[in-house]
Amino acid sequence: MTEPRTHASGEELHSTESQKPTDEPPQSSSPHSQSSQGPDEIIPIPPYDWDDLQSRFSQAMEEKTSEEESVRKEYESLVAVRTKDLDVSAQD
Repeated sequence: MTEPRTHASGEELHSTESQKPTDEPPQSSSPHSQSSQGPDEIIPIPPYDWDDLQSRFSQAMEEKTSEEESVRKEYESLVAVRTKDLDVSAQD
């Protein structure tokens, strides 16, 4: 037998295959199911500070770009040293 699937809230999800159709709407324990809003009513989205998100994203990208540049320079210096070592050993 398979494990029942659960929603992120911990609520168990039921398969519709084993349920018999009824005239009654499904009962749910979610907080939205008890509201007086109908399916066509608009539920407002809470405001979000998009400028702060953009600022944090830009700062994180600058940090990662700096780290990437540092790794690239280290790689190039190691390749240059290795290439120089190969040139010297080839001349021997």
